Amino acid sequence: MKADSFFRLDTTGNAVKRPVVQIVVEQGTPSVSMEIGEQRSLITDMGSRISILQPGMSRSEVTTTGIKPYGVTGEALDVKERQSLSFMLGGQEFHHSFLVCSLPTDAAGILGRLLNSPVP
Repeated sequence: MKADSFFRLDTTGNAVKRPVVQIVVEQGTPSVSMEIGEQRSLITDMGSRISILQPGMSRSEVTTTGIKPYGVTGEALDVKERQSLSFMLGGQEFHHSFLVCSLPTDAAGILGRLLNSPVP
């Protein structure tokens, strides 16, 4: 093997920086605390491509949507609206789109995969 055939990270200057987020397990459910106007707890589901916010959790504009997602039980969720908003997570600001739907939980919603990068 040649000495120059591998990559070594020598400095923090070229390291990838990601926000550090504390995940808390509450009654067996992984959750994160994030700031959406105020601190709110959302269940994490990084396997989901969608995020859901309970009605009234954000003051950002609500628009209609025709998306009909299904829950873990296989039943269609009663989603009629969508909100795009900014929130703080791990000391970083993100822009993300949430479907608006009542959920049978005290959590403010469900946070799916964050496909968007933090706001610079």
